[in-house]
Amino acid sequence: MLNRWGGWLVLISLALATTWLVRSLDDDHSKQTESSPQVSDYTLKNFKSSQMDEHGRLKNQLIAETMIHYPDRNATIIGKQG
Repeated sequence: MLNRWGGWLVLISLALATTWLVRSLDDDHSKQTESSPQVSDYTLKNFKSSQMDEHGRLKNQLIAETMIHYPDRNATIIGKQG
């Protein structure tokens, strides 16, 4: 009877240890990501972007004083300089 329960105890212990390890690694990665400084890979100033439709008419237009792209978060900030 002890051998039968011993196997289950080992399996449950391994499952709990694996769960704890995965969660602790996720917490460490989150802390590193939050504390790392944001560095932009490109910046545009005073720009105008226009997109035309298939008939050559203006479809979309974006005008801004600044645009900054951050590759680590794949985020682009568009706005006024200031």
